[in-house]
This record gives sequence, structure tokens and C-alpha cells, in this order.
Amino acid sequence: MKIQPIISRFFFYASALLLTACYTNVIEYGDGSGDGGDGSGGDGNGGDVNPSEGIVIAPEEMNQTLYADEQTLVLHFTSPNSWTARIEGDEMYRGWIALDREEGYEAGSETELKVYIDQNLTGSPREISILLSDYSSTRDVRITQMPEYPDGTMPEPFLPPTHSQMVKRIICKTENSDWYRSYEFFEENQQLSISFKEISSQEGTADFISYGREISVYKEPGFAYIENTAYVNSGDAENPSLDVVSQKTGRYYLNSRNEITYEITQEEDINSGSQTEEQIASFWYTGGYMIKSFTDYQYIQYTWEYGDLISESFYDPISGYAQDPHMEYTYTSYPHPDCNININKLYLLNFSEHNILKLTDLYGVSSANLVETVTEYGTQYHYNYEFDAQGRVAKVTEPNSGTIYEIEYQ
Repeated sequence: MKIQPIISRFFFYASALLLTACYTNVIEYGDGSGDGGDGSGGDGNGGDVNPSEGIVIAPEEMNQTLYADEQTLVLHFTSPNSWTARIEGDEMYRGWIALDREEGYEAGSETELKVYIDQNLTGSPREISILLSDYSSTRDVRITQMPEYPDGTMPEPFLPPTHSQMVKRIICKTENSDWYRSYEFFEENQQLSISFKEISSQEGTADFISYGREISVYKEPGFAYIENTAYVNSGDAENPSLDVVSQKTGRYYLNSRNEITYEITQEEDINSGSQTEEQIASFWYTGGYMIKSFTDYQYIQYTWEYGDLISESFYDPISGYAQDPHMEYTYTSYPHPDCNININKLYLLNFSEHNILKLTDLYGVSSANLVETVTEYGTQYHYNYEFDAQGRVAKVTEPNSGTIYEIEYQ
């Protein structure tokens, strides 16, 4: 099978609807009538509730109205049992509201549940319900976010950034090796295309492409769709035969800044016909800065200072425990250039070509300055920069690993 871009939007619409249906499945907790039969013990309306009968939350927290720029909300409640929280509503909520966690075990003690909310740039009010449940009760917290600021003015619509520098190609190689990796970027009319190739270049012979990927991202209001096609060369340098081995497709939910908040992806092995289980990841932002993510069954908390990401730590949202940082960053005095690629994330290319999208605006803003050191589990990498005649970053070297990144611009 040769390379042929395929988008199966029906599959992802169906998957998203199925997920929504799963998340909105209601668990029965009895008739919710309470001891007096008037519904006060479990009707979900937030009245006075005996702690022995279910979740207790103040009436003023049951219905809340926010302004367009209010982006964090904290709910306070107690439950005599373990509890769950879920958002109920149109699937579009994934682009503008998220919970810090979806379950807890703080029986009998006050619980704080953080709610992250995107700025409302829609021009209209929007509403959502958060259902707090234990085995005996469900409380329906209603949140309305207005489209205006406190002074009555409306926020300006977000315009995608127009960068002064556009990277078209990154070459990643190691000293004294014939192999290198090439990443080419092209973006036009809300479509991003990335071409990855692993190439052997030996003097006196034609370049041999052993492996590659073609990645396409199509953007729509509130959504992005991805095609990620991998191929291998079963021929040779003179007569290449690029055979598709896997196809990864995905549906991403975007916030008002076109940043990914929730993604559903699935990959198919072309030779065997087998498909991986759906992979789900979530991302939280404040003002364009990623502050938390959930991927590969792990939560990661990101710490920023003065516009620079300084650390990443594993984070347990149930206990609130944050492990000592597993990633730490220091910075040069060079400002990060205004370009379409996050140069500080080049090191991710050493691990997997799957990380290439994390160099784009889809995952939030870059740090204010160019990174100097990256420390991962105690191992430190140091980055040096060379600039071209126009002041653009042309070459990045990491002497410990011998990795060299060469950057070409449009």
C-alpha cells in the first residue's frame, strides 16, 4: 500500500459521541427521596443535606455566573464517601472547561475541586453542569460564563499569530554519523503539514530514506483532525519503494487560542490490520501557558516563572502530591524568537518523531527565553546557539550527546 492521506471523520464523530455517551451515563443511587420523601436528601438541587445522606455543598456554589475572563473556579464540598465528578453537556465543552480531577476519597473532610475555564470569545453566554456524585446523592452544579468583562466590554476575538520567522526545515544529526533526520513544515489556510524522514547520507552514494512519516493537521473552529502516516522504504536509494506500515488518526478539541485541550487518537498497523486502543490525553492552560497535562496515565504539572518554564513534576490530583521535578530548565539571556516552532523543545526530537507536534503552537506558548540547560532525571544537557546574518537561530548544539540541529527558514 502506498502513501495515501485518509481522514475518517465519521469514525471520530462516532467515537466522540460514544465517549460522551459513556461519560454521561447516569448511575442510579436509589430514588433520591431522602428520609422525608421530599427529595431534599438526593435530588441534586443543593438544598440543606445531612452529611450522612450525601454530598454537602453551599447553596451559593450551586449556581455560579462568571465573566468572560474568569478562568479558574474552586468548588468546596464534603462527602461521607468517595466521590466522582463529571461534566455533562455538549461535546464542545472539552474545548473550554476541564476539571482538576474526576474522583476523590476525602470522606468526611472538605474537598476543593478546581475547575479550569477558557476565556469566552464566542460572543454568547455558555452553560455547563458539573455533577458531583457519591453512592447516595448527586449534586448538579450549574455554571454560566458570560461573554463580557466586568465593565461590560467584550473581549477581542483571538487571531492566530503571524510569526515574523517561519521555520521550513530542521535537520537533526549526531556527530560522526551518516544518519540524520529531516523535519519539514508547511502551513496554509488552517492546515499544517509536517514531513519526517530518516536518511542515510554517505559520500558518493544517493541519500537513502529508510523510514518516514507524513503528518497533516486540519483545523476547524473548536476542532483539529490529524493524519499521521508512517512508511518504510523496502527498496534502495536508486529505486525507493515507500510502503505504508501504519496510519494514526485523531480528533483534537481546541480552546479559543487554538490550543489542544483534549485529544483522541488511534493507530492502525497496516500489515496486521490491528488497531490500538483509543489514546486519550488532556491539557490545561492559563493565558496560553500549559500548566498541567494528562498523558500515558500520568499527570504532569508545569511551573512557570517570569514567562519561562522552569520545571515539570509528576502530579497526583487525588492526593495533591507533586513529585520532585523530573525535568528542570534554565535559560540564556537570548529571547526566544517569534517563530512558528518552539526551539526550546528541539530535544524532544531525540526521543520520538511523534513529539514533533509539541514544537508547534498547538500546545501553548514557548518560554520567553532560549533554554540553556535541560535536566532530566539528574542528567543535564547544555545548549549552544549560532545565529545567521539576520539574527535568526541557525544552529543548536548539545555537546554531551553530540546532537546538532540545523534550522532553515522560509
